[in-house]
Amino acid sequence: MIGMVSDEGEGYDFETPVKPEGNVEDWMTKVDEEMKESLLLITKKAVFHYAKADRIEWIKEQIGMVALVGTQIWWTFAVEDVFRIVAAGDPHAMKRELGIESQ
Repeated sequence: MIGMVSDEGEGYDFETPVKPEGNVEDWMTKVDEEMKESLLLITKKAVFHYAKADRIEWIKEQIGMVALVGTQIWWTFAVEDVFRIVAAGDPHAMKRELGIESQ
């Protein structure tokens, strides 16, 4: 097994191929473990490159679940950063983050 493809046609390659040999329960467990490990690595790489890429192009390059997780991670970071700025005394930081107030 070298990767996964969804019914919608999205796919990704495994970092380490899994041979379908031995008991089916054993190699299916290995496929499941490799699926998780590969998705973790793909997600880490995508999140790392998010800040340096054009957002729309970055989304187009990712499989759906990775695009969603990466976007949520960066959104959470931005909101936490705004909370720190508000706590430091700037009551308008959230409005600026949302783009509804000029700096």
